[in-house]
Amino acid sequence: PPALLAFREACSVAAQQLISLDAREQAASLAETFHDFAALAHLCTSGGASVHSSSGLLPRLISAFVGVQVKELYRYQSRISHGFGHQLFQSHLELGSKGCSEMLRLPEKYPQLAPELKMFLQAHPRLLWIQLIDDGCHSVEPQAGSRSFEEAARALYGWGLRTSSSSTASDRKAFLALGKLCHRTALLSDKPDFDPSCSRLRRDVRAGIDSMEGLSGVTLTMDGETREETRKVTLRQVAQEQYCLRVQEELAQPRADYPQPIIPIGMGLSTDKVIELLISDGGKKIHLLDGLRTALDLCYNTAWRYNEPPTGKCVQAERLVRIAVAAFGPQQLMWQKMAEQCQKLNDTQLADELGALVLFNLLKYEAQKTRDDPRRKTVATLMFSDQGQLLPSLLQRFGLLEATKMCQALLRAQSVAKEQAESSAEDRVPGWMIGGAPLPQQIASRNSTSGSDITSCSAIDGNAAVLYNAIDRLEPGLEAALTAENTEHIEAGEEQWENVDMMQE
Repeated sequence: PPALLAFREACSVAAQQLISLDAREQAASLAETFHDFAALAHLCTSGGASVHSSSGLLPRLISAFVGVQVKELYRYQSRISHGFGHQLFQSHLELGSKGCSEMLRLPEKYPQLAPELKMFLQAHPRLLWIQLIDDGCHSVEPQAGSRSFEEAARALYGWGLRTSSSSTASDRKAFLALGKLCHRTALLSDKPDFDPSCSRLRRDVRAGIDSMEGLSGVTLTMDGETREETRKVTLRQVAQEQYCLRVQEELAQPRADYPQPIIPIGMGLSTDKVIELLISDGGKKIHLLDGLRTALDLCYNTAWRYNEPPTGKCVQAERLVRIAVAAFGPQQLMWQKMAEQCQKLNDTQLADELGALVLFNLLKYEAQKTRDDPRRKTVATLMFSDQGQLLPSLLQRFGLLEATKMCQALLRAQSVAKEQAESSAEDRVPGWMIGGAPLPQQIASRNSTSGSDITSCSAIDGNAAVLYNAIDRLEPGLEAALTAENTEHIEAGEEQWENVDMMQE
């Protein structure tokens, strides 16, 4: 009711006036009498929680209003105001890094605050995972600790995989890296015979990310940006997302050969948007073949987000058609000329003619990547087939659906691309390239940063100190997972990535 809201406002104003006059005892007495918990929380944090703890104010308020049934002074009190615990946490949160650090340590001195803090942090996933890791490290029961690490991984994955968030690519990549550590720790610490020093266990961890169980209950965006879904996420899918974020970081960097980056620096985009930018660039900001190779790899690495036919598969198919159109269109006349001569050329002559065509080089690249990783052909491939719709769709875009010679020329070009890929089977494709240098080397050199860089990660809510404190107290379970994470080669994007030190990331 308006009268009740006006009363609450008047109490708040009165308490603020008393505080401004340094009449803190009178302000505390008034606020406690009328259950003005926001004013009480301000009094407990404005001078430092330790000061009021020693004076008895904070312990007395926690004893009176936390973990007990508080009698309402009037109707609707619980509807228009939060309890003291919630207001205390909110007041700490508003103080920034130092306040967050003190807030997360409150349950150590006042255990009755632990349940309310966990509920409060549900609305702040950027801090929730730190508390969950701390709970896991101090759990007496291995299963309870495993559950805490699972919840931490779920919170970190949810933030890193939800492309609708405002976080940058670097922020999301850091959250996913930490989420993988928690995910592995949850799986390992739940083993009855867990021993982080056991060489057999380390071999099991490094055997492959596909052999480790996924994490259920993760909320993320699916089918591009069209909807959210709660589902099980595997370590491979997270690694594929990290690949996409690394690519996004690289595309945001200006270079001597491409001074104008495709993605504005500091802007976080969804992978779908990055693919669209690469396809539509047309060689303006990046070499055409490099851009389309990159778009092709991103299509493969995000295919798991399009798992619901027919909508998801239709979106993926349309992406592949657009990539093929972007490669074929600028050289259509060259293709038509080659198609007229195709039957007269032997394979060697045809290979020489095809060497300068972007679509042929793209088909060769796809054949090499599919050769290196057979899983690729099951989700997103540019290869033409008699049963597929890619070739008819491409020809239809250019009014060549009835052009038999063009159809035969494209199929023969693909055959040559496959033969060349098989003949160089000993050479692993290094991945897409910008300016002649493989992307993994560029990323590895730039990501070898000092640990202090984490202070620039806005996704930690300005609380780098809390992050360091939490990591410093990790048990051997997480340390073992960290070691495995650093030594394992992640096969993301069908290529070997030497993973960056997760502590630095």
